[in-house]
Amino acid sequence: GPAGVEQAIGQLNRVATPGKPAVVVAEITADPADDRVLEAALIGEAVAIVAGDRHLLSLGRWREIPVQTPAYSLAALIEGS
Repeated sequence: GPAGVEQAIGQLNRVATPGKPAVVVAEITADPADDRVLEAALIGEAVAIVAGDRHLLSLGRWREIPVQTPAYSLAALIEGS
């Protein structure tokens, strides 16, 4: 539950050291925090970005990576199994 999530985040904060991303993206001027999602997708070689965020969804595709709603992604997973 939520208490377990907060405990896990607390543990990560004790042992993790934030650093600068290896790749810096600055493409979503309306919400620069969304750029962190794009950076993670690029660094992690994502096959899809799953988001409910309107700024991300408005991209449709970003650098050949499809941006999909959670509902669409779930339906595609169910269809593919």
